[in-house]
Amino acid sequence: MGSKCSQCGFKTNDKTFYRREKGGVFGQQQTVCEACTVYTPNLAEYRAFYFNLFNAATWSFLVLFHFRDTPDIGLCVAIMFTTTILTTRYQTFIHEAGHAFAAHFSGQDIWRVDIGSGPLLRRIRVAGINFDMRRYGHTGGEAAYFSPNAPVSRTTQMFIVAAGPLANLLTSALCFAAGYAISHWAIPGLIGTAIFSGFGLANLTMAFRNLWPRKSTDRAGLPSDGFQLLKVLNNSAIDYRSDPELAANMIWFHVNGLRHQERHRDAIDIATAHLQSSPYRLSLASMIMDSLSYAEGNQAVVDFYLQHDAELTEGVSEDVSALAYIHANAAWSAIKLNAPSLLNLAGSWSKKAFTTLPERPEIAGTQGAYLIVTGQPEEGIALMLPAIRSVNVQADKADFCKYIAQGYKRLSQIHRAEIFDALAEHLKPA
Repeated sequence: MGSKCSQCGFKTNDKTFYRREKGGVFGQQQTVCEACTVYTPNLAEYRAFYFNLFNAATWSFLVLFHFRDTPDIGLCVAIMFTTTILTTRYQTFIHEAGHAFAAHFSGQDIWRVDIGSGPLLRRIRVAGINFDMRRYGHTGGEAAYFSPNAPVSRTTQMFIVAAGPLANLLTSALCFAAGYAISHWAIPGLIGTAIFSGFGLANLTMAFRNLWPRKSTDRAGLPSDGFQLLKVLNNSAIDYRSDPELAANMIWFHVNGLRHQERHRDAIDIATAHLQSSPYRLSLASMIMDSLSYAEGNQAVVDFYLQHDAELTEGVSEDVSALAYIHANAAWSAIKLNAPSLLNLAGSWSKKAFTTLPERPEIAGTQGAYLIVTGQPEEGIALMLPAIRSVNVQADKADFCKYIAQGYKRLSQIHRAEIFDALAEHLKPA
């Protein structure tokens, strides 16, 4: 029987292709393949997890104490506690769906909606909105959206922010009503009431927890919904067009949001229109090149780089990271084109990026791929194996696997190469 990666789900009979790493919420040993590393929640995500445990235990204790003389109360509390723990993902889904649908119907562009954190389990599309269901569903969520039209009215801002807690409150009310309606159904009613009560109490807690004003919550230091509501009440709608620096930031966020939605043609058009005037022109250029690779292919990326390289790099000293990614994007596309006439250029571009940011996995992987295709497979694989474990984009992981497989073929390690080819097919986006 073969092994299976706990992160990407890849299976093979060669157990040497896997290793054991500690990770996850409880720091347990997990099996991962050569392309993955175990996800470990951050401190804020741990806090969210333990709060959910505390919340379930507190409600269970209060119900047990208040109804201690009621027959079968122990069974009810056990069911309620289990329901509260097991349905955390669905509480989060309801909350983030409230934000997302409110934003969508208010004319906002939805970047993404994350339910939980860690590896992506599956993507659900509802009413044109993608919901990414991630492994650790009890660590909170995030609905990221952007207004393509400024300004957003105060009423609209309040509607979007309040929609998440309101969705939880509505769900809680429906659960309590359903539990009350079936409470007289003997044993089925007892079990059903416990389930509805557990889910209702969990949603009630989530609503009030998010409405409590806090500057930082469970994910990436974002403020709570209550804090955002107070901020909206104290400020009028912001027209970012009146502030050039803020306008440049908003354009950057808009382009990035379009890329997350895979609307690459729109991202290219907007970024190109502001490329010369934006103080973030290097970042915009890097995003244009990335979107061009999806919308028009690798030759378009190389052509863009050759056309704009001189003007983008002239007098630039402050944004070396963005410049390094521009070089790396051009080199990666040139390598993927597999044209002998471009290899020397790819090597020069990749070296510029790698010299500046050797620790970035995308840049190290690009340098490794160049070494492999130019006949230095050992050095290339040595760079690409650590890089592939840190790369977040699944398409990049799949491409890295192809070059690692090519490197092993050059080393006559055919079996290893076949496994990496199979992993590339497994990781390739649908």
